[in-house]
This record gives sequence, C-alpha cells and structure tokens, in this order.
Amino acid sequence: SQPETETPEDAYDISLTGRKEPAPSILDEEIPDFSAEIDPEALAAAQAADDADAAAGRTTTAEDFTRAATRLFSEEDEAELAAAQAKAERRQRKPAASVPRRDRPVSGEAASIRNRSLGREELERAFQSAQADFAQGAVGAGRGMICHGLKGGIGSASRVMEIGGQRYVLGVLALANHGRKADLLLGGEAIFAPEDSPACDKGSCILVMATNLPLTHRQLARVIRRGSVGLARLGSFIGHGSGEVFLGFTTANRMPHGGDPALLSLRALNESLMDVPFRACAEAAEEAVFNALYYAETVTGRDGNTVVSLRDALRDPRP
Repeated sequence: SQPETETPEDAYDISLTGRKEPAPSILDEEIPDFSAEIDPEALAAAQAADDADAAAGRTTTAEDFTRAATRLFSEEDEAELAAAQAKAERRQRKPAASVPRRDRPVSGEAASIRNRSLGREELERAFQSAQADFAQGAVGAGRGMICHGLKGGIGSASRVMEIGGQRYVLGVLALANHGRKADLLLGGEAIFAPEDSPACDKGSCILVMATNLPLTHRQLARVIRRGSVGLARLGSFIGHGSGEVFLGFTTANRMPHGGDPALLSLRALNESLMDVPFRACAEAAEEAVFNALYYAETVTGRDGNTVVSLRDALRDPRP
C-alpha cells in the first residue's frame, strides 16, 4: 500500500476525555470455596509472622519480594510441579455442576477455564508443531471463544507495505471473544436482527501485532491503537463489558545484551509516512477477526451449550 496524502495523520486517533465506571469484574461474582485446601498450620504461621512484623513496625519491601521470588525459582521442585498437574487433572474430572455458572464465562459458554486442561505436554507439542501455515477458528485458545454471538476463536491476517523502495510486513493475530450478534457488520451491513443479541457487550478481544518495520516506542503504540478501527469495521463499539487488549512489537532494531557498543544507532519511520502502517494494522485487524469467525465451526461444549458458526448461521455450504 502507498501513503495517503489526503488522510489527516490522526484521522483514526481515539481519545477518551471522560471517566468511565469500572467494568464488571469476575471478582464480584460467585467463585468456588477453596478454603478447605489451605493448610491450617501454614496459614496460622503466616498470620503469626505478619502480626510479629506489624508489632515490630516492619514492612514488606520490594526487595523482600525479589528475594522470595528468586528463592522460589532457584529451588523449583519437579515433584511439586507433578503434584500440581495431578491436582489440576483431578479438578478437571469433577462434574461441571460443581463450578458456579456465569451468564457468560470469560472463555465463553463452550468451555470451563477453571479446569486447567492444558499442561507442559500440550505446550511442548504446540512449539514443536509451529509453522507458517496454521489452523484458524475454534482451535487452541480460541476453542471456547464467542464472537458477536457466534463461534469465535483464532484469526490471523497480514499486509505488505512498500516504503522507501523496501517491502515490510505487518501481521495481526486475533483471539476474538467480543461483540454482540446484532452489531456484526459484513460489507458495512448488519445481517442479524437486534433481538438476536443480549443488552450488553461482554467478553474481550486480544490482538497481537507484529512487524519488521522500524518504529519507535511511541510510533508502535500509535499503530497498535489502530486495531480498534478493524474491530469497529465489523460492528464492535468496544462496549463497557468488553475488555480489549492490544499488544505489538517490531523486530527491526536488535538490542545486544552485552555492553558493546556503548552507543547504538536505531532506525525509525519518517512521521510523514505513518498512515501506511496505520492502514495496514486496521485492515489486518479487521480481516483477522473475520477469519476467526469464518474458519470456526459450530461447537457443542460445556453443559451441552452449542455455539453456531457464522457459516452455519448464514446457511452457507461448507467448502
């Protein structure tokens, strides 16, 4: 893509001047009582130590936390890790009814996030199978996601940018779990009736943007914010109950770990060309979320909850 000369540099800047009330928190809802799992003697000892510190006027400092964390990781015990994994597996085998239900769990009604179903084996297998072409839709972390009232999941898209006679790439990975069904826009048009949606937009969308374009920290933050443009193009208004998280990085400037050289030369994009990555991020974010919807299949998950895919909702034949 080429720079736009007629688009103001901050055409897509989003600024919030007013204060917002805190979004609903999972901490306000009913959670399981795990008090029976706490060692009473350890709890009493910890309380006694806190009381002694308070009586002596001692306070916990950041250095105390650092020393504790260092000691914890340097004395890591494989047996304890195995015991923790076994405990997680036992919880997973418990009946789903033992976990209080929410109107819409963080991971959607298709899964239970408290089961801790993934462990070291799954993580290592994911690293070993990593490749340029990968599955999208209701896979991995996207298995339990609900996006615009339909089956959401993982989506990815990228754009190639021509700047200064060189080609750069900007890619976006989306974990889509946000939006109301009636708000979904395809080609700028709403396709579902308003009565198909709940009153509130609950959930979240995580976008990870990666590029090899040289950008400063400030420029990178400006580009990442354009992910909201992609969400808006599909109908999301980033509601009060929806917590969006946008992350990003550039691989252009490599920082050595050692002390040499003492001074480093860093490259950065000319400010007059910022519209190029702005557009690339907006387009890639929109396509990544759409791909999460398009490639997801209808899923029947926890407690028999069925979440219909976009293609099934539109009654399109599967390829």
